Amino acid sequence: GVLFTNYTQASIWLHMAGAGSSWATPTFLWAVFDYPFNQLGCRRVYGIVEAANQHALNVDRRLGFEMMTSLPDVFASGDGIVVSMTREQCRWLKVKPRTLMENGHGRRQGWIGSPS
Repeated sequence: GVLFTNYTQASIWLHMAGAGSSWATPTFLWAVFDYPFNQLGCRRVYGIVEAANQHALNVDRRLGFEMMTSLPDVFASGDGIVVSMTREQCRWLKVKPRTLMENGHGRRQGWIGSPS
């Protein structure tokens, strides 16, 4: 699942979770990052990861996030690591989903937050 919070026009916070290894397909990740960067026009997407959760930190690194700073005592286990990604760093925007359709007016159809 994906949840966006704290939208400021310049940035937004992304919270993402999934089970197994096949839920985060390239098309899914394109949709996740298309929304904040292309549809909302954000310059940066932030996330926060439990410092003790090395698996989640590795996933975020593989997605293209960079570590920004550490916040003390955010989680029961201790610190939280703030990660971020700029539009320029986001390789997922280069994915061309086969299911993306144009409605004849240059607007996307079929994605959350898009005009109908």
